[in-house]
Amino acid sequence: MPADILVGAPFCVWLRHLTQNSTPTKMQLHLALCLKGTMKEDPIQGFDSIDIVTEKLDGTVDLVIVVSSYLDSSDYNADLLRRKVQLYVDEILTDEWQQKYGVGNSTILIKSVVMPHQEIINLIGAIKKYLTEFNIGLYLEQA
Repeated sequence: MPADILVGAPFCVWLRHLTQNSTPTKMQLHLALCLKGTMKEDPIQGFDSIDIVTEKLDGTVDLVIVVSSYLDSSDYNADLLRRKVQLYVDEILTDEWQQKYGVGNSTILIKSVVMPHQEIINLIGAIKKYLTEFNIGLYLEQA
């Protein structure tokens, strides 16, 4: 029975063993706790907002993309990065943004807790080269 009580994740408890009656609600809670312990969060999130905007005294603006964990070389992670950069570029190219901050004053800064895989670094380089045509800077820093 002890093996039935804890399942893999530290907070995944078989609730049916803690009470005499198993109910659908208890089983849904159990499933949610199990999944929370086993599923990883994406390293890049928030595709409906800009993570951080910093306005400097010289009038330039940094838009920061927060990367909370390792970006491996998977197509999935490359797509996350492309989508987030595109969100930022779309914002920078709006009339409202350009009226407020001007053209050529905005930089996208990717702040990562760990350096990403070399293929992701190469992708950032390719995107950076492309964005120079729009007077948008792109840089990667380890936080």
